[in-house]
Amino acid sequence: MVNISKNVKSASEWILTLKDTHLFQNIPDQQLINISRYTTVEQYDAETIVFREGEPGKKIFFQLDGETILFLGSEESPTILTTGKPGDCFGEMAVIEDEPRSASLKTQTPAHFLIIDEMNFEKLLSVEGSRFAINLMKFLSQRLRQTDNMLIDMLQKKNKKLEETLTLLKDTQNELLQQERLSTLGKMASMIVHDLRNPVTSVSTMGYVLAHQDLTEEQRIHYGDMLNDEIQRLVGMIEEILLFAKDPSTIHLQPTEPRQILEQLEGEFTQITHAWPITLQLECSTTRLYPLDANRTHRALMNLCKNAWEALRYAKTENPYIQVKMCDAEEYLEIKVEDNGPGIPTEIQKSLFDPFVSHGKATGIGLGLTIVKKAIEDHNGFVQYIPTEKEGTLFQIRIPQKKATT
Repeated sequence: MVNISKNVKSASEWILTLKDTHLFQNIPDQQLINISRYTTVEQYDAETIVFREGEPGKKIFFQLDGETILFLGSEESPTILTTGKPGDCFGEMAVIEDEPRSASLKTQTPAHFLIIDEMNFEKLLSVEGSRFAINLMKFLSQRLRQTDNMLIDMLQKKNKKLEETLTLLKDTQNELLQQERLSTLGKMASMIVHDLRNPVTSVSTMGYVLAHQDLTEEQRIHYGDMLNDEIQRLVGMIEEILLFAKDPSTIHLQPTEPRQILEQLEGEFTQITHAWPITLQLECSTTRLYPLDANRTHRALMNLCKNAWEALRYAKTENPYIQVKMCDAEEYLEIKVEDNGPGIPTEIQKSLFDPFVSHGKATGIGLGLTIVKKAIEDHNGFVQYIPTEKEGTLFQIRIPQKKATT
């Protein structure tokens, strides 16, 4: 509640109590009394809003007694900038700049204010000489310095709080990832026992037959090839497990020519597919250098190609081929891996990159695409499955030419 003061003290009496404050110091008493003609005195009850943040600034308030707070935000959760005491001045910047209030002022106890409105403030500056104007300049300079220091201190505290919160979030994220990883590894352990049993049994059987049976040379070659296939199957499973379990958290990006990765891919792919050779078509039209971890990019492409090869072989596709194309796509390296196999069923397309999702091949435990996704995302890129109108499978990868800023 606001009351216009018409009792004990007049404005001229109140203003003399301010003679030692910054704005009114070194001004003779008579001139202070003259200044008081441009003012009014208002009394505010306790817990009363004097002015609100965002309101038009039309008045300057000189606190005469009582206690106040200057704050940002709502009354329910305020950010207190300062506590007011007798002699303090509020609202002068809003009047001078003709801008909305930048904060709110609220009484803690009953308080009186000497008030100068916008029109009388202009008259006061033009009529009552230079001393008040000089004091005002000094006061504003000091106020701005105090405000700067206060804001710097507040920002430093908020920054420290944000850093603490960020650290806590990272720790929490790491804990959640570790829990999720342990859960996934637990699930994987039970699947490993099941998935490895068949090839281990086959290897044991083939080894016994080769060691203890009288076989013709043709039979030995046949069983030897079967044994080699089962061993390769085991190796493939173990490689998937190791790559997933390691979960590399670091990536070493170096300016790399994509063509070099294709050349490495061609050599290794030929070696591991000798048992069922197919056509591998490689195209690279880019001559740019991209920030790549060559080893992890190669492994990702190798996983996609091996998956395609196994699916083609399992489906006994006629005239099978795998095509890997690299080109520039605006500011990205675009890689497409396509085959003419049986494709991927609609029901698992959305979960392709989840752990333990596998289809259309006899080997593997469903971690290959999970590893691919992680490797590409660590390059700040993305990988996606693109449905095709005809039979076949198409994966698209995009990796940015510029390193992401941290």
